[in-house]
Amino acid sequence: MVSFDAVSDEDGVVTLAVETVSKVVWGWFDPSTGAFVQLTLLDVAAPPLTALRTATAFQADGGAPLRVALVLQRDTTDRLDVRTGTAFSTPSGAYAVPAGPSCAEPAALLGSVGLVSAAGAYSRGPYSLSIGFLPDRLAIRSEQFWEVVATDGQHRLLRAWFRATCGAVPVQEIHVEPPVRTDLADDPRFSLALPRADRSLLVFDTRTGTRMESCRSCESGADGGACPAAFDRSTTGGLMVASRHDGARVIGARRNASNLLELVERDLSTDCDSPWTVLATAPDSSSAVAWQAAMFGRKPGLLYSTASDVRVYVP
Repeated sequence: MVSFDAVSDEDGVVTLAVETVSKVVWGWFDPSTGAFVQLTLLDVAAPPLTALRTATAFQADGGAPLRVALVLQRDTTDRLDVRTGTAFSTPSGAYAVPAGPSCAEPAALLGSVGLVSAAGAYSRGPYSLSIGFLPDRLAIRSEQFWEVVATDGQHRLLRAWFRATCGAVPVQEIHVEPPVRTDLADDPRFSLALPRADRSLLVFDTRTGTRMESCRSCESGADGGACPAAFDRSTTGGLMVASRHDGARVIGARRNASNLLELVERDLSTDCDSPWTVLATAPDSSSAVAWQAAMFGRKPGLLYSTASDVRVYVP
């Protein structure tokens, strides 16, 4: 056990990637039984990896739905693997957005992914836009809205969002936020959540060791222009957040004063300064090394790693 990454799609199916000393174990938790199913094993060319990232989405156009998931191994030579339904592929992009085609991408096929180049150019079929940087983390609300974040050698917070406006003449844009913070850690340990409301929540580490929550509203502007200033506050316990895919709520996982992991929840429907509510505490989790929150179907839960394995807690 070296590292892991996990994410749940809009249907509550959790995709998990676990890095061992020589392989990445890629699997998911079966939505009908809850059992972990190994999908495939990926070779690690030069272990350990610099970073391991997963992303997933549930694509549907009124016909047969598709689950699309990706695993990105960041190393001397990056490797991107995508699973569409039951088919595997290794596209040439440096990153991929597994959300389905937006309403402004009618010529793109169901099951396609948006590819991002190392320079931050987004493309899907004949459509192209500029992100301007290579994403580190992605959060998806729907085919019409997603957000990406990263940092650079100047410790800046890089943040951009994609929005499609549907109508008689659909249009789409990627809005890149001007960097407003230049104090991020070399590894900010980004965690990003998009509730089904006009807000997003980002958590990251600064160079001084403070972990910050940054909440903001973006898509309500009629012209999709500049976002209002983010509301930032410090947080504790190594907080990691995730989308709940239910109203304006987000979930999180953090270590408490008793050295145990607790599952928490926030409602962002009113403002960005709402408190966290503790939903449950994971017993016997004092040996946790890293953790993430995720939705298992309609139930919030958390995954955490120890020195030897990955464990799941769903209260």
